[in-house]
Formats: sequence, structure tokens, C-alpha cells
Amino acid sequence: MKDQAWKEKAKCVGLDPTTIEDTFFISAQTRPTLAREFCKDCSVKIECLQYAITYNCKGIWGGLTEAERYRMVERNWFSPGKLKEDHVIANHIGSFD
Repeated sequence: MKDQAWKEKAKCVGLDPTTIEDTFFISAQTRPTLAREFCKDCSVKIECLQYAITYNCKGIWGGLTEAERYRMVERNWFSPGKLKEDHVIANHIGSFD
């Protein structure tokens, strides 16, 4: 994933670093609702998920926790450079257990 220009279009760009840390990393694993609400309407959610899965990122990326992203890989919803359609993912957020 060499082209990372999508990051400039992310809804979270420009947020205060403390807000990012609190929302997407520290409280994200126990209370991911705020991060999910923020990511819900982001135009680059799919690119964000691809990046997080490819690089094994910590925290909430594309509205999903690390555990949820791991389950996506287990269910073959991800292969390098390819995710299922956004609406498929959106219908399953929060239903990975």
C-alpha cells in the first residue's frame, strides 16, 4: 500500500493529538463507540481498514477494533490489498462475537 494519500482525506486528520489518543487508542478497546461514530461517515474507511490490517496497527482503524480486524482476516474478508465491499463490513461492525 504505497499510496497513502488517502490519509489526508481521513475525517480524523487535524484532530488534537490527545483526542486521537483517547478516542482511537486508549479507550477504544473498552469503549469503541465514540471512535466508531467518528469513522462511520469517513470517506476513506476502507483504505483505513486495509492499512490497519496490512500493517497490524493498534487501536481503532476504519471503525473496527484490533479483535474485529483479526476476525475479518480469519473469515477471509481480507487478502492483501482487497476487502469486501463497504456495505458488507458496515453490516457486521459490532457482530463479530
